[in-house]
Order: sequence, then structure tokens, then C-alpha cells
Amino acid sequence: MKNEADRQMEEEHAQWKADHEMWKRDIGQWRSDHFEMQRMLVEIENAVRTYESLLEDHEEAMIKHEAHIRGHENAMLVGTESGETAGELVRAHDEEGQRHQHQSTHHEAFKKRHEVLFQHMKALYQEVSES
Repeated sequence: MKNEADRQMEEEHAQWKADHEMWKRDIGQWRSDHFEMQRMLVEIENAVRTYESLLEDHEEAMIKHEAHIRGHENAMLVGTESGETAGELVRAHDEEGQRHQHQSTHHEAFKKRHEVLFQHMKALYQEVSES
């Protein structure tokens, strides 16, 4: 016949065994999560490299756009002397305006994406570095 102390110890042992089983499942899940995190880090690294390339492309487009604007401004200064009509200058100005609007829209989209990515990476870095 078991006394109360024996029953209590058996219950504790059963609980410990259940805890151990739960811990094994957790560790197995965490290992799977760890491999998934490694995969995600590789994808994030690739995305950052792609982002850097897109940033360089955007910068080049902006430099070309600035050159177009300077050319347009010069054409306006010498336009009547070079034989360009007022209508041609207005048409060229409208084209520059369209290019500028395209660049502005592209820049704003890039800016929003940059802010989102940077804030997420910064928050993740802070979380990891504090643990």
C-alpha cells in the first residue's frame, strides 16, 4: 500500500515526464524554426543586395533626369536664338514635366519601401542584440 508521499512523488514524476515530452516537442519545433530562420536570412540578404542594385539604378535615373532638366533650361535660354519655336519649347517643357512626375512617383514609392524595410531590420536587430 502506497502512502501519500509515494503517490505525490509518482504524480510529480508523471508531471516531469510530461514536461520533458513537451520540451522535446518544443526543441524539435525550435530546430525547424531555426532552419526556417536561416532560409529567411538568406532571402533577406538577397533582397538587400537587390535593393542596393535598385537604389543604384534609381540614383542613375535621377542623375539623367537632372541632366535633362539642365538641357531643357539651356534650351529655354537659347531657344529663340537657335530657331526653336515657343510651341517646341512648351512641348519639351511638358515632356520634362512628365519625366519629372514619373521620377517623383518612383522616388516616393522607393522612399516608402526603404523606410519600411529599414525600420523592420532595425527593430529585428535591436531585438536580437538585446537578447
